[in-house]
Amino acid sequence: MTTTLNQDLVRHCGCGREHLRQPSALDVDPGRWRRIRTAILARDNRQCQVRGQGSPHVAADGSGAAVCGRAATVCGHVLSRALGGCDHPANLRAECKEHSDRAGAIEGNQLRAAIALVQAQRASLTQSKDVDFLTRGSEQDPAIQVASLSGIHAGQEGGHGRSNLSLAKEHARSSELIRTPGPDDSVWDNAPWLDRFRDVPPDATWPRLMSLPHPDAVGSYGEELCDQFAMRHNGAALRWWQQLAGTRILEHAADGRLVWMEYLVTVARQVGKSWLLRELAFWRLRHGAERWGEQLVLHTGKDMGILRTVLRPAQAWAQGQGWNVSRNNMEPGISTRPHMEGSVWVIKAKDAVYGQGAGNPMVDEAWDVAGTVVDDGALPTMVEQPSPQLGLWSTAHRRATGLVLQRRRAALEHIDTPRRLLLLEWSAAADRDHGDVAGWREASPHWTEQREQLVSDAWDRVRRGESVDPEEPDPMASFDTQWLNRWPAVNLLREDDPDELIATPEQWTACADADAAPDPLRLLVVAVEDDLGRGAAAAAAALTPDGRIVVGGHWFTDLREAVDWAEDTALAAEDAVLLAGASLLDHPELEDLDLTVEPAGSVETRAALPQVRALVRARKLAHDGDAELAASVLGARVPPNVTGDAMLIRGDALLRCVAWTVHRAHRERW
Repeated sequence: MTTTLNQDLVRHCGCGREHLRQPSALDVDPGRWRRIRTAILARDNRQCQVRGQGSPHVAADGSGAAVCGRAATVCGHVLSRALGGCDHPANLRAECKEHSDRAGAIEGNQLRAAIALVQAQRASLTQSKDVDFLTRGSEQDPAIQVASLSGIHAGQEGGHGRSNLSLAKEHARSSELIRTPGPDDSVWDNAPWLDRFRDVPPDATWPRLMSLPHPDAVGSYGEELCDQFAMRHNGAALRWWQQLAGTRILEHAADGRLVWMEYLVTVARQVGKSWLLRELAFWRLRHGAERWGEQLVLHTGKDMGILRTVLRPAQAWAQGQGWNVSRNNMEPGISTRPHMEGSVWVIKAKDAVYGQGAGNPMVDEAWDVAGTVVDDGALPTMVEQPSPQLGLWSTAHRRATGLVLQRRRAALEHIDTPRRLLLLEWSAAADRDHGDVAGWREASPHWTEQREQLVSDAWDRVRRGESVDPEEPDPMASFDTQWLNRWPAVNLLREDDPDELIATPEQWTACADADAAPDPLRLLVVAVEDDLGRGAAAAAAALTPDGRIVVGGHWFTDLREAVDWAEDTALAAEDAVLLAGASLLDHPELEDLDLTVEPAGSVETRAALPQVRALVRARKLAHDGDAELAASVLGARVPPNVTGDAMLIRGDALLRCVAWTVHRAHRERW
């Protein structure tokens, strides 16, 4: 007889119900969590409701129990998120910082106890098939098991967060250790449109890393994609992995919009990713246009030769349909109607994508494309497009830019609670030997005897000291990236590295000064930024008479509220300037403002983040101790990318506003 550790059913949640584990809005919907937090703090009169400790105040629920009663700034879970507690109001309470911090320490102890329990049960289950349930198909570190099964996530407020769980969190989020739940796992029951893929054929491989189902997804347009391919290729079918990837990419919400704003597809060489990219571009031209109007598929990548290789077969088919085909060297492409009108698929060099209002940018061999191509070129134009979607396609490379490394790491951070970014990766796990055929198959979603021979020959060349990549002189590195699809281990999220933080909690607290005020003779800088349509943020900063910079900021339910706050704040100063996210410059809410408006984007962010960090460490920055502001600043991670520039791996709209205003105000010092 064996015993199974049941980590899925939560029996002691504060809501009083037995339920399965579920993600908290704090992890998956920051805008909704802010509304929940506001409501709970108001319900509890902004008094800490932790019972039995501190001053004998009466509980807000009228029970007469003694509660702490001190000023509360945190909305906490009675049964923590780490142990499966839900967001029901009965499981939420207002907490002061001290009790919230103490709860975080308790969580750490509970996690360590759970790890010990898993270790003990693993020892008794090593001969049992129940181990498959614990490890989700692979041998894992016990910290990973507990973290993945109990739903531990980043960024929890007030001490419930990263410091107490950093070791387990780092293990659980490392791409070298985690593995996506297999096709038999119940997590996929929430996506019935994937049922047909759960019986994996012998010549296919389940992704090693794949984002779990999106909470808003109710279906997929994948069948349309498959039918379209069959129609264009005389009844032939896409490969199993191409059908799976296309179905995940085209998942949609109840209102018909695509749920993934960005996706990253990364596989080893020569498995057919260009065929899938081509089919998705056609789907956007045909079916996307039917739903959302005329479409622009902006196709860029490493070099024009690669782009033309994908486009040419598509041009031949389109010409047979009577569509317009342009073979102009300056802008080759396809249009669904003559004269390059209607929906258009155009290829452009990676330095020529700026100014294109594309609903579907695609970046091929993205490892060799700078982040600014997307962040400054493509993304700003997507904001006003209906159901926009950015696609990144690439095999690994040792010299990869921050574009893929940043997004891949962000996707791994939230692989079990995804919201915006879909990851689909076939790659060999770190514990696979280079000559292990099982590792070759992990990186190859489509497998044949011919492919096995091809990879075997490549491995033989590497053992002879010959590189399999003409752009990579290191033979082993070339095999790792080209055939095992292993991305460089840049370790972008080392939890305790102070150089990756804007500020430590101690540094940020040391800058608190409720009496700090702007110098009335200095420029006041305000900023507004959209939060991906879920709300907005605004901040203001200025020099103080003693030479520091004082900053404040808030979240708002919509852009109108943020702009009103920024305008009211600016009117109190003699001279002010408004910084607006680049995508907002033509927004109606910014019309008729009696303010100078300047654009701000990723370029300004990269310059500003090191400046903010330096000011915090020198105690040359002041703030009033607001909890929302602290959560944004302390939750950010800003490692350098491969070129040495600051790269914002985790941050939000409020942090960007803070960074822009502080940096701009600091310039006024001179």
